[in-house]
Parts: sequence; C-alpha cells; structure tokens
Amino acid sequence: MTLTQRDVENPHRYSLALRPRPYRLGLPAASTGRFGCSSKSGRGVWSELSEPVVSRLSRSVVSIASFIGDTMLLERTGICIQTSSGEGNATTTSFLTSASLGPRTAEGKIGDNVTIKVRLPDGQIVDGRIELERLFIDYAVVNIEHVAGLHAANLDHHDTQFTPYRKVVAVWRRFTSGLLMATSGVQLGSPAVEPYKIMFSTCQINTAGIGGPLLDFDGNFLGMNSYRSQRKKTPFLQRVLILESLGSAGIVSMGTKQRMDDDTTCTPGNNSSSSSSSRAVLLPRVINSYDDVFPDDTWGALRNGVASRISRSVVSLASFDGNAAFFACTGFVIDCNACSAKIVTSASLVRVSGDVKKIKTDLRIEVCLRNRFRVIGILKSYDLTLNVACIEIMGYWNLLALRVSPHAYGGHDIDVIALGCIFDGFKIMATSGKLLRDHKSKLNCPDLSVSTCKITRAGVGGPLMDTSGNLLGMNFYHHQETPFIPQGYLFPVTDSSGDVSGIGEYTWPLPKPSLYRRTPPRELTPKRVRSFNFDFIILKRVKKPEKK
Repeated sequence: MTLTQRDVENPHRYSLALRPRPYRLGLPAASTGRFGCSSKSGRGVWSELSEPVVSRLSRSVVSIASFIGDTMLLERTGICIQTSSGEGNATTTSFLTSASLGPRTAEGKIGDNVTIKVRLPDGQIVDGRIELERLFIDYAVVNIEHVAGLHAANLDHHDTQFTPYRKVVAVWRRFTSGLLMATSGVQLGSPAVEPYKIMFSTCQINTAGIGGPLLDFDGNFLGMNSYRSQRKKTPFLQRVLILESLGSAGIVSMGTKQRMDDDTTCTPGNNSSSSSSSRAVLLPRVINSYDDVFPDDTWGALRNGVASRISRSVVSLASFDGNAAFFACTGFVIDCNACSAKIVTSASLVRVSGDVKKIKTDLRIEVCLRNRFRVIGILKSYDLTLNVACIEIMGYWNLLALRVSPHAYGGHDIDVIALGCIFDGFKIMATSGKLLRDHKSKLNCPDLSVSTCKITRAGVGGPLMDTSGNLLGMNFYHHQETPFIPQGYLFPVTDSSGDVSGIGEYTWPLPKPSLYRRTPPRELTPKRVRSFNFDFIILKRVKKPEKK
C-alpha cells in the first residue's frame, strides 16, 4: 500500500501494530555531548570513555531515516552487527535498529513509496532495505550493500557481574549533520529481572536516539534503546532477548546463539549445566510462605480512592546474601521526587541476628514495585535502636509519599489499618483494628505503641494508617500483638545518613520469615508463533518429563 500526501504531512497517523505503549517514567542523565564538540558537556561524556571504545563507536553507529521523495519522515539510529550472512565473503552489511522506521498503513506495513536511507560514519548516504522486522519486540535489521571499514558490535559477549546502578552510555547519530552524540546515566533494575522484560536506564535520548545502543563504559553492548525518554527514563531491550530472536530468525550464527544460550542458562542460582535444547530460566525467586498471608485480608474492602493511593506508596523488599534470600519485609514511601524515592522499612532487612549493634554490609537489597519490576535499593540510613532503616531507590516510578496523620498517638481509640506486601508477585494485604490507648508493648522498646491489627511476618515494616490512608507509624511483629513505632520517630532517620542509632540497646526477637526457592524451576522453551503476519518469540511453559 502506498502512503498518501496526508500521511506525509502527518507521519504518525498510523502507529506500529502490536507495539507496546510508551513508558512515561524517568530520571535526569548525567551529561550530554556530541562527538568532536568543544562544549564542556560534550567533553564530559566522551572523556569518560577510552579511546578504543570511542573509535569503535564512531565506526559502528549510523543514522537511519525513512523518506518519501526528499521528505524525511522519521529518524532513527542503528548499530552495525555481525550476521551469519556476513561471514566469509560478505555481500551485505547489517544494522540493528528500532522497528519504528516509518509510518505504517492500516495493514501494519511501511508504504511501498517509503525509502530507507542510511547515513554512514564517513557521511556517505546509501539506500537500505528492511531485512527483518519483529514488531512485537520492536526491533528491525536493515541491510545495505557491503561497506568496508565499519566495526560490527560484539553482541555475544558474556555479561560482567551485575553492579547496582552501573554507569551506562546511550549513543546515537543525527542524520542531517552526521554528529555522533552520547548521553550518560545509570542502569536501573536488578539481576532478577527476566531477560525478556524491558529494562530502564536514566540516559535521556530524543527520537533520533531510538534504536541506538546502550553500552557500559567498557563499550560492552547491553541493549537497544526502544523509545525516547519521557520523565527522564529510557526503556531498552535487553541484549539476551535480541540475540534470542536474531538466533531464532537465523540472522546470527548458531555459535553466537549457543553462547547466548549459555549466558541465559547460567543465571544466578543455577549451578548445573543442561544438555537439553530447551532453555531453563532459573532466576532467583524468593517467596513468602502461605502462612505469611494476613488471616483477615480486608484490602478489597478499602475505598477505591484510598486503595489506589496506598498502592502507589507500599512496596515489598528483600535482601540477598549472594543468591540466597536473607530477609523479606514491607516498606512504604516517605519521600519521592523525579530522581529518587526514600522508603522506610524495618532494619531487620540488614541487621545481624542476635547482635543489636551490627548490620550485614554486603547484602543486595531489591525493592519490588507495584508493576512487579524490581529495582536495587541502597541503604541510606538506619537506627538499630528503633529497628528502622531508610532505603533509597533511583528513578521516577510514579510513587506517592504517604501523608502524615493528624491524629495524636494513643489519644483516641481510632480505627486503624495495617498493611503488608508479599515480595513475590507483589500482593498487598490489609487488616483493620483499633489503636490502643496507654497500652505498652511486650517488646522492650519504650517508644512503641500497640494496635489490635493482626498481621503476619510479611507485614513487618509496613505502615499503620488511619481510615483515610494517612500514616500513623511503622509496624513490627509479635505473635500476641502488633506494636508500631509512631511516625514522629521515623523522620530523624530518613533525614540523616549512615548509622543514627540511639543509646538504648533493645532486642527485637523477630522470627525469621519463611522463605523458600520455587522448586522445581520452570523450564521455558522458545516457540515461534505467527500472528497477524508478524513473527515474534514467546516463552511457553513446559512440564518436565516424569522419571520412570
């Protein structure tokens, strides 16, 4: 189908079929620069990269644009890749880029009168053609006649050890000027995020940067930026997902795909090798046992407005010692902005059992958000006397800080709500009760108050609220009562950094939560499916054959 003049004037009239809706979240990037630019910001980005990395990028990254006649429709970025057809006597050169190369007809196809142009690093503009499209995943492969001197990016490297908030750089090239541009930021997420899910970085790009590579500062390819930044965050497709799809389509060689399979099979928590053709995804999964569910869960009975607001404030946290689960509890947002959020929770998340003045400093903290995305948390401050900790996460996640209740602590027998959240699957729970006046807790901390709410260990660190959703305090666990620390004691911890423990040494005899790893692990095998004339990869659950 041929696009009309109306389509040229409004190139966004037709959207990508089956394309995911854009993410509208984010955090500011560190700095932006253009290759060869004399501005301070430009030197700031490129000076942090080594000369070999900059040299490879300058010979790998191209600009790709769609045209009708001499009218440019859309501008994207691509990176040169090594394909199976390019081995030996190469006749074509291939580039990985976004599938949103041009406006599409009602049938989901780019018009016949739309041409693809590729601007090479030396400024030469050549014709390109789309060799492969995966609209559901949102990437495409564009081929041109073979050009010597380009550097093919290494997509099949083994990932280095995960580092929380590691610095990354997004690179793109402008079609009109040919300038190579870059912006730096950090990678968001945790090592438990499945490879087929969208990840985020804080690199800010414009529409020309869509399809461009995201790399670490050693030049290793991490993924492809899949949409422009909105609210200071950019989603990207992970390297493993791209290689899985390219391998299934026969674009990359079987050797590359086998190395990719090795990367995905040897995930944290999997110490065994598999000779099966199916890819086993053994991701570390921590699950609260059934007895951690609140016995009288009244979450569904809360008013819609209150429940909607609370769901943006309550999170679940877990700490890991390597790949082993250490502790899991609930937390809530006490402060947030466009760049980060502070979460209050129990210091049992990081404290050494049996030692009132010591924490484990080598734990990895993961925060599970309401969209079930896991992001790394950083211990900002803690008070071991009151057993309170403040965890900070980076990025804008559409969270909402809880409002402070105007009620005085223990002044009235007011109706209250205690909340908890299960880490695996992000299940919020609620239970109601009354705030007890002049009732001392059975725990030996004199600053605690008590409510009649019946919670389980999953509710440790969760908020105690009035019926309007305003914060009263933070809950602890006791098998005979539900003690809580009033909210006035929380702010000195969140407003500080490091250890702010008081003089008193109180014991917190909290039973360990029942945590276990899901067994047996789910086996996922790639299966090609044709739907609406678009090929894409899905992961299908398969049962292990029973041993005879």
